[in-house]
Amino acid sequence: MHRKTISVIVSCAILLSAIPLQDVSKLQTFAAGTDTEAAENESTYESVRYRICSDHIEITGCVPRTRGMVIPAEIDGLPVTTIREGAFQENAMFDSLMIPESVVEIKANAFAGCDVLNTIYYKGSAAQWDAITVEDGNQRLRFADIYCDYNKPVVERENVFVPGKDNWCFRNSHENFGNGFYVMTEEHSALASERIKLSAGTVWEGSCYGMAVTTVLACAGLLDPASLQADASSLYEIDAPPELNVLSTINYYFRTQFSEPQYLRKNQFFESSAMKIQRLLDYLADDSPVLLSINGYWGEVDGYANHSVVAYDVVYGSYEWDGITYDGKVLIYDNNYPELPDECCLYFNSDDLTSYTLPQCGIISGKHGGILSVMEDIDILNYHGLYCGNLHADSASNHLIVSGDMISVPYSLHTAVVQDQNWSISETLDEKAITYVSQKGKMQLALESKNGYALQMESPVLLDLTVPYEASPMQIYADSAAQAVFTPNGYAQLGGTDMEFCITMASESEMWEQISVKGSGADSVMIEQTENGWILRSDNLHAVSLRVKDSDTAVHGAFSTDHTKVFLSVSESGEINAFADMDNDGSYETDVPVNMDYVLGDVNNDGEIDAVDAAIVLTAASAVGAGRDSGLSLMQEAAADVKQNSTVNAYDASYILSYSAKRGAGSELTFEEYMDSVY
Repeated sequence: MHRKTISVIVSCAILLSAIPLQDVSKLQTFAAGTDTEAAENESTYESVRYRICSDHIEITGCVPRTRGMVIPAEIDGLPVTTIREGAFQENAMFDSLMIPESVVEIKANAFAGCDVLNTIYYKGSAAQWDAITVEDGNQRLRFADIYCDYNKPVVERENVFVPGKDNWCFRNSHENFGNGFYVMTEEHSALASERIKLSAGTVWEGSCYGMAVTTVLACAGLLDPASLQADASSLYEIDAPPELNVLSTINYYFRTQFSEPQYLRKNQFFESSAMKIQRLLDYLADDSPVLLSINGYWGEVDGYANHSVVAYDVVYGSYEWDGITYDGKVLIYDNNYPELPDECCLYFNSDDLTSYTLPQCGIISGKHGGILSVMEDIDILNYHGLYCGNLHADSASNHLIVSGDMISVPYSLHTAVVQDQNWSISETLDEKAITYVSQKGKMQLALESKNGYALQMESPVLLDLTVPYEASPMQIYADSAAQAVFTPNGYAQLGGTDMEFCITMASESEMWEQISVKGSGADSVMIEQTENGWILRSDNLHAVSLRVKDSDTAVHGAFSTDHTKVFLSVSESGEINAFADMDNDGSYETDVPVNMDYVLGDVNNDGEIDAVDAAIVLTAASAVGAGRDSGLSLMQEAAADVKQNSTVNAYDASYILSYSAKRGAGSELTFEEYMDSVY
């Protein structure tokens, strides 16, 4: 049982501080920036502002501080067809949105400046989405993840609750859930990306909301039990104690109650219990299950606590509890009691809905507890859900979010094409085509993944970009860059002044996943993926260090040459090879020796492993911790990574220092023997 004891006064304060969204009211409002006539004709429904235009509804905006929103398919019986010009313009909090299939037109600048809008749930198909008329100024829609067929059932169901089928066979209890809210890494990341409150429920106090919501979704055909357990055709057939993936799904939906649409909808604070019961009866008229949230009372010790159950039918007769006779009974599945006992049902008098009781939860009208909310809207209950729809293929493949620190000087962005290791500008992008997010000094450029790009700065700056092309993701770093070029087929180029640089990109090799090239003193550097390796070109190829790695192994090398262009390759045995093109005819005939020898712990390569090496590692670790480059070559990083976990940190320095002290005390252990003894 979810028994998080709360104070009634604190509950009221929290509920009063929330923006009340009421299904039964349409509040007149005036919108800033609209003319007087428009404002007088504008109304509010839940979190959206709208106006009536003869035979349809036009969405004009949203209530202040809205982050996630569900646009209804109709209001007052009229279809919602249009999102007005500038409706959500410059909304810096707007991160997700549900659009019904009734919408056929999105006018100019409706989403201009919505820099954090990253997820759109669309009720129609991908073809219907593509058919929507979208006017200029809505570039952000091109880069959001668009889920089409939102909440389209995956299992054919009649959306009715069947006892012994749609209730979980196990209880909402510590025995089944343990002491913490277990959520799998991928699903936890999804919650974090949707900015759903993650701190709630650090210590397990009940997963009632998750169990109730998953039951409602299963009845609607959105949750296929076979996706959780191969041999299960119903929730009730899923084994107990539940497997971790089952716990994760339930707890994921438990957390979704903290998403904005659910949180605001479920706090129907300004409605009386009688109004909520009447709405519950109206919802149950078509036999579809309803989420019922209550504030129960479990005695002086446990006090008041919130709880969520599923109401699924109404029957009439004569029922007596605590000396009071009731003529109606709402059948309820309480996840604390999968046996569905009569004590878990809600009893009421149909001629006076202020008289009711829910015995198992200690609710007695006018005495203990009460009804918090009733919800049946799948669009709300499954908002940010695991079973929302299909990611539009075009949306998934077309957008590219290049991230990095904010560029401190004026810059311009151009599409670029590359031929024969040289690039040229194809098109200059104006400011409207560059959508960026500035938060804590970070920048995001929203681009199209099919193109190559040239980023040009007015003067050299520190540049640190992550470019997540699907086939050739790369990391581009330079301490004094005035220009960066990158393309989706594995090409990166930097131009600047006396740069320290490091370029890392994915490898097409079957043996190796990525290559990193690091050097200094260059005004230009270029690396390009080829079928058999990489072409590296720079005006300074002295003291260049390399790292090639897969998931388990990394090999390091370093070379120096007066030539300006070399071909790099790696054998299956892990040997790095370099060849120079002396006459620039495209053939690489001259061997460039590559040093692949380094001594673990001897960072400065002076033949000693001592406090000097430890100090170098500590300085490098501090730089990395502050978000800067380590200052080490890749060969030095390999020597410094004494724990061999691909990370240089203070622990590596401490091992080197400890070994140096033991050697000073007369130990004859080699460094490898010492590391084997302590790590």
